[in-house]
Amino acid sequence: MKQKYLVAAFVTCTCYLFAAAPLALANSESATAEQISEGGDLYNEFCERCHEDPTAGMAGFEGSREDLVERLEGMTEEMPDFWGLFTPDEITALYAYIQNSQQAE
Repeated sequence: MKQKYLVAAFVTCTCYLFAAAPLALANSESATAEQISEGGDLYNEFCERCHEDPTAGMAGFEGSREDLVERLEGMTEEMPDFWGLFTPDEITALYAYIQNSQQAE
């Protein structure tokens, strides 16, 4: 019985660590060129229609990755609901691209 609790605790901790990894990476300044490139592709496909060039259309966005998640998942009234459309890694890539575009201004 004790083994079941240990296994459950291990699985829970492991899942938490994998879920938190993209968050930690997105909040650091170590976004990779690959993430920024992937984020650019996603931005062009899904965001550019409404937000135009990220340096113009996203200029007012100074939020965290969590703020971006809230907007994408319809938790705000500022954008349509894109809940479930993007994976955590894709959200990290989008966030990296937006941050990189704003820094390039």
